[in-house]
Amino acid sequence: MGEHHTSSLPTEPLLLPENHLIRKLPVIGAVLAVLGIGGALAFGGELRAFSYLTGYIFWLGVALGALFFVLVFNLARASWNIALRRIVENMAMTLPMLAVLFIPVLYFMGDLYHHWLHPEGDPILEGKAAYLNVTFFLVRTAMYFVFWCGMAWFFRKHSVDQDSDGDRQHTAKRQSFAAPGIAIFALTLTFASFDWIMSIDAHWFSTMFGVYYFAGANVAFYAVLAVILLWLTSTKRQKAVGGIDRVVSHQVMHGIIRADHLHDVGKMMFGFNIFWTYVTFSQYFLIWYSNIPEETLWFAHHFENGWETSFWVLGFGHFLFPFLFLISRNVKRSRLGLLAGAAWLLLMHGIDMQWLVMPMASHGGVHAHFGVTTAEILSFIGVGGAFVGTWGYYMCKSSLVPIKDPYLKESMSYEVALS
Repeated sequence: MGEHHTSSLPTEPLLLPENHLIRKLPVIGAVLAVLGIGGALAFGGELRAFSYLTGYIFWLGVALGALFFVLVFNLARASWNIALRRIVENMAMTLPMLAVLFIPVLYFMGDLYHHWLHPEGDPILEGKAAYLNVTFFLVRTAMYFVFWCGMAWFFRKHSVDQDSDGDRQHTAKRQSFAAPGIAIFALTLTFASFDWIMSIDAHWFSTMFGVYYFAGANVAFYAVLAVILLWLTSTKRQKAVGGIDRVVSHQVMHGIIRADHLHDVGKMMFGFNIFWTYVTFSQYFLIWYSNIPEETLWFAHHFENGWETSFWVLGFGHFLFPFLFLISRNVKRSRLGLLAGAAWLLLMHGIDMQWLVMPMASHGGVHAHFGVTTAEILSFIGVGGAFVGTWGYYMCKSSLVPIKDPYLKESMSYEVALS
């Protein structure tokens, strides 16, 4: 068992210092969003729609992972996560911004979903027309975002309101809405992945695809969360007289988020990565074994134009390397080790999202060859800028810690049992 430690419980809202970089993120993010998205859409060429969708679903997954975190830990009534919950609630509040950023996807529907927008003469697509039609697509999209944004707002509102009045009813309300929230979340995420990604090739189908996207989204979310926590708990050092380094200031969450919290975030990241591997292998193996043409053609497209390289990169880079690296407890408790693992998995998740979307550009009448386009990079930066800027805005609006949550003390004294 680790040494017992209890940090002093904050009695006043813990706010960002006036000169903290996070206070500048809304402006920085807005600039990156305008330049990145504007550049990708203006100069992305015939692949701009697919490049934008690739960057978009990457950051959407991070936001949905944050919402799932809020839902599942309220349902489980777990306490270890309370100290870092507000950071995650603010990440989930990027969903309204991402709803706005879905407009380019709608604008480029003719390029992205050409396959099912023109089903004439194709008996398979004509049979799916009751589901795959523009009107129902728009209705479903609106329903997804209304639910996601509503849940993100509801849970953050009751969390922030509790900072003022300390009423335990806020905790009870969050917990009571978590169970139905998770059920609806599972359905909306699954069908959103069907609509926005899988339907690019409307002949193909996989009942595991929603779980596949969900697993990867959670890997990306925990990787982003690990990077944020490492940043907010880092220390600054300065040369003192005699050339001896000394700590002169702490970042805002130092002493609140402990190595035990970082360890658990690392374990969740590692666990979801193993889950992603299981789902990915199962989906591929079942399709390979059954050898049904309408199922195998999707993989055939993904082994054309050099994209088989991504398949092998993901096999080794998304599973084998991080498995061997992150399985060690010492790595997950090492700041440098956790940062390296998180950064690597974010890179792998980006390759995964690219592999899902870009080879399917052929259904829009163009062909994407293996590699990274300028439009993909700009889309990633642009949507990421909007995500980071929105998160920074909400970080400035309230306490960084839910100071009157009844389980905060328990969270701040949390320890991981070490044999």
